[in-house]
Amino acid sequence: MKSIYNINEVALMTGFTTRTLRNYIKSGLLQGEKKGGVWAFTDEQVSAFFSDPNVKPGIEAKNRAVIFDFLADTGKTDSETCVILDLQVGLVEAMKIADFFCAQVSAHDGSGGLLFNFERIGGTARMILRGREDVVREIMRKYYDR
Repeated sequence: MKSIYNINEVALMTGFTTRTLRNYIKSGLLQGEKKGGVWAFTDEQVSAFFSDPNVKPGIEAKNRAVIFDFLADTGKTDSETCVILDLQVGLVEAMKIADFFCAQVSAHDGSGGLLFNFERIGGTARMILRGREDVVREIMRKYYDR
């Protein structure tokens, strides 16, 4: 499992902008450490942030927005897909899976119109991946082949 996340990875998983995350840091809702001018967050800090009752509704709203926007967009110019995985896994495994998807989305560096969101709902880890159908299919194939 990855032990340190940067602010861009937390933004990717939550759907929040880095500016919003910096506001959460300033207010004390997101704990982290600045190392060499870059914010770094441990597994525990990210997990605590995701489960904070002041933050959780915002993450849930971002996740719903990804799905609803996908369904509402009738003017797509490329074939697109939205995959929702509800996995009954512990926190350690959930963070490993989130790491995998973060790395895959980052590796595509903006291509494929990818969006990835992650949340924990009790013992369920919800992963939402949306983007161009061929790119999402490639990532899902890698996920199941790992």
